[in-house]
Amino acid sequence: KIIDSTQVTTLKIECYDRNIYVINRVDIRECTKNKVDFEDRELTLLSTTIRDTVLHQYFKKQIKFNIGFAYGLNVKGDNFELNTKQLSFSVLYNINKRNAIGLQTGVIIIQNSQYSSLLTEDVKNQINSYFFEIEEEAQSANNIVGRLSLPVSVCYENVFHFNRLSTIFHIGVGYDFNLSKPISIEKENFISYYENSKTNVRFEWRNGLIINPEFGFAIRMNSKMLLMPSLGYMWNKFSYVYTRNVFLGSNYTVIEKNNVSSNFCYLKLALGF
Repeated sequence: KIIDSTQVTTLKIECYDRNIYVINRVDIRECTKNKVDFEDRELTLLSTTIRDTVLHQYFKKQIKFNIGFAYGLNVKGDNFELNTKQLSFSVLYNINKRNAIGLQTGVIIIQNSQYSSLLTEDVKNQINSYFFEIEEEAQSANNIVGRLSLPVSVCYENVFHFNRLSTIFHIGVGYDFNLSKPISIEKENFISYYENSKTNVRFEWRNGLIINPEFGFAIRMNSKMLLMPSLGYMWNKFSYVYTRNVFLGSNYTVIEKNNVSSNFCYLKLALGF
């Protein structure tokens, strides 16, 4: 649409997408007239504006970044009393406007108010048979109630629906690197004047596997940032090693290895750039 033809050398026009341009007259080959359906244009422009502001900055660009925080509860597994806190960061490459692949990392903290639920009954009984105040001593030694880990995952993301409120499916599969320090506690009890017993307990978390699918939404905050709430599930399988050294006349060592499987449902709030 020509909106200004008063200039001798230029024309000012408005295009279908409402952008306005100034064109040199010498660059114009011809001008023709045709009928424009303005109602159809308004609907098309509304849809285009939403897609451009929400999708072009995030779903259409080559590389996108997400950073989020999640809190979850264990719903099935070895320790129902556990909760998890996750700080995640992901870098994704858009294959097309609906599919993306990338890498995800961050920090996972698994905690519990009672250390005993992190152990099997056999280990707990063995510890308590030698340390009557093991809970207080273990917590003061290195916080046996928690586990800190670094997950490294390959992730895939699919956008189901494009709109002002877009729906997203995200899944990550990877390895869980333990960052918690080992706990070592030693107890010495004198039996008589010449003979004594000494027991050393060492508790150490190991690495594991992690799978976490998510289903969430992308809400436009501004032209460059999205708010992305989601509901997720994290299957986390790792192990710990319990070692007990006993010195009473002769030395002997008891070592027990156990796998721990936890299933967390979590709520996550992320920002997309």
